[in-house]
Amino acid sequence: MLRPPLTRLLWILLLSQFYLAASISSAAEPMLWPFQPEVSPDGATVAFTWEGSLWTASSDGGVARRLTDHPAWESLPRWSSDGESIVFASARGGSSDLWQIPAQGGRARRLTWWSGTDLPCDLSPDGSELIFSSDRIDGWKKGARLYRMAIPPAGSPPEEPTRLTLAASSSARYSPDGQQLLTQREGTDWTRQGYRGSQSGQIWLYHLESGDWRPLTPAGIPHSSPVWIDQQRFLMVEDIDGRGQLVERDIDHRNRRVWTSFEHDSVRFPSVSDDGNIVIFEQGFHCWKLNRSSGQIVPLEFLAAEDLPDTGVEDLNFSSATSASLSPDGKQVAFGCQGDLLVRRTEKGLPANRVDAHPARDDDPVWLPGGKKLLFVSRRSGTEDLYTVRSSEAGEPRLDRCLTTEVKRFPGPEVRRRSPGLSPDGQQIAFLHGDGDLAVQDLDGGHFRLLHSGWAPVEFRWSPDSQWIAYSTLDQDFNRDVWLVRSDGTMFPFNLSANPRPDLNPAWSPDGRKLCFVSQRDEEGGDLWWLWLRKEDFQQTREDRILDDDPPEEPPSAAPKKNPPKSDPPKSEEPKSSAPGSALADDDKPDPRLQNLPRSR
Repeated sequence: MLRPPLTRLLWILLLSQFYLAASISSAAEPMLWPFQPEVSPDGATVAFTWEGSLWTASSDGGVARRLTDHPAWESLPRWSSDGESIVFASARGGSSDLWQIPAQGGRARRLTWWSGTDLPCDLSPDGSELIFSSDRIDGWKKGARLYRMAIPPAGSPPEEPTRLTLAASSSARYSPDGQQLLTQREGTDWTRQGYRGSQSGQIWLYHLESGDWRPLTPAGIPHSSPVWIDQQRFLMVEDIDGRGQLVERDIDHRNRRVWTSFEHDSVRFPSVSDDGNIVIFEQGFHCWKLNRSSGQIVPLEFLAAEDLPDTGVEDLNFSSATSASLSPDGKQVAFGCQGDLLVRRTEKGLPANRVDAHPARDDDPVWLPGGKKLLFVSRRSGTEDLYTVRSSEAGEPRLDRCLTTEVKRFPGPEVRRRSPGLSPDGQQIAFLHGDGDLAVQDLDGGHFRLLHSGWAPVEFRWSPDSQWIAYSTLDQDFNRDVWLVRSDGTMFPFNLSANPRPDLNPAWSPDGRKLCFVSQRDEEGGDLWWLWLRKEDFQQTREDRILDDDPPEEPPSAAPKKNPPKSDPPKSEEPKSSAPGSALADDDKPDPRLQNLPRSR
C-alpha cells in the first residue's frame, strides 16, 4: 500500500485549517468595545469582557473564544503567573465576588463570599496568593481597602482574606519580585475626563513587609491604572490636556515617556506582558496593542464566531431583593430582585419562578384581590409606569408555577406612576403621580382623583377602612409634615402635625382611631409620637384634670335664673360612620392631640 509523502499530508492539513479559519472569519461578527483587556504573561493571548462574558483571543486580534457563558456580568480578568487560569469578578452569586476558571475553559470555582463588592487586582508572581479590593470593612467611607488571600489548591476550600491596608486604595499590582505594590489612591471615575483637583488619583508604592507608603506622582493631576514593566519602571494613565494618555515612568522619577496622543477619548485599563514588551489597553471602542520594542501602536479587531455549547438547564441565583408582597392567602410571596419579578411559595426550600424577564427594570409588586394577578412598576415605556402580570398558561393560574405570563399596562393616565398601594378593601389603588402628586383610582381603572399636588414624593398609608390616607411630604421650606385626606377626594388635605421639625412615616392603629409617626421635634434624633383622631377618644392630660377641679367662676347675673322647662331627654344619635376600623365620622374634622411615646434609655 502506497502512502503519500509526509510533506503532502502536512500541506493538506495546513490548507484545511486555512479554509476552516477563513470560513469562520467570514461568518464572524466584529466585537465592538471589548472591555477591560488583560494580556497573558507570555503576551500571546488577551482576556477581556464583551457583553458581560469573558472571552480570550490572540494578542494580534482575530476570532475570539467565549470563556464563560452565564447571565451574570463578569469582568476584570487577571491571569495567573503560569497563564493556566484566570481570576475574575462575577455577580453570579448575587454580588460581585472572585471566581477562578481554567484559561482553556471549564468549570469556574468561587473564591470569595461577600454581600458587597470584591474586585480582583493582581496575582502574585509565584501564583500563591492574590490581591483584591473590597468594601467589606469601613464600606461607609469613600474608597475600598486592599485584601490578600491565599489561592487554595484544587478541591480545597478558600481561606478567609486578611485586610492589607488601612488606607483606601485600588488597582494594585505586584512588583516582579513580589515585595512591593503599585496602587492608586483617590481618583474620580474614569468616565469623568479632564478633572483636576484634590480628588485626582495618585500612584503610590507600597512595601508589603514594612507597610511603608511612597507617592510616585504629583498631586492635582489625575493618574490611574499602574502596571509594572520591570522592577524599576511602570506604565500608567496620566491626564494630559484633558485626556488620559499612556505614560511610562520609573520609580525614582528620572525618566518619563508619553506613548500615546489620543484626542477624542482616554486610554483605559493597560496591561503588560511579563517581558515588558507587549502592552494591551482600551481606548474608544477598541483594544490597542503597543510593541515597546518597535514603538508600533495598532488597533485590534476581535471577532465573535459562536457561543459555547449549551450545557443544559442552569438554576439562577438571585439575592438583594428590593421589594416584596405577600399574597392574600399567605401562600405566595412576590418580590423584586435585580430588576426582575419573582414569585415563590412561602415554604422553605422551594424555588422561585421568574414571572417576567423584560430588559427594563421591574419592581414594587403588589398582589391584587384573588391572588392571581400582580400590579408592579416597570420602566419598559421609558419612564416608571404601572403594569399587571398574570399567568397565561392554560389550567395553571398560580404565578409561582406557570411557565408563561401575560403583561398589560394598568389603565390610567399616561404619566409617570410608581409606588402603588392597594386599599385594605381591595377596591382602590393609590400611587405617586408625576413627580410628587398623590393619586387614587378604582381597581377597574375608573374614578381617577388627585388628592395632593406637590414637588416631592410622598410617603402614604391607607386607613383600615379605606376611607382616609395619611401621608407625609416636604413643604417649600423642605420640612416634612403629616397630612390627612379623604380617599374620595371630597376634602382638602389637613395638616395633622404642623411642626417646624420633620414628621414622617405615618402608621395607623388597627381600629383607625390613632395615628403614629416619627418626629424629630425633640432635636435628639427620630422619636415616636402618636395622636388621637377623634375628640371623644382623647385621654385627659394633667392640665385637663387640674382645670376640671378648678372651673371658672360664673359671672354675676342681674336677674334670677329661671328653671328651664322640663322636656324629654335627647335621643342618642348613632355616629354617621360606625364601620369597624373607621378613622373619623363623616362630619368629623381632625382634632388631633399629640402625645410622645416614652423612649427607653
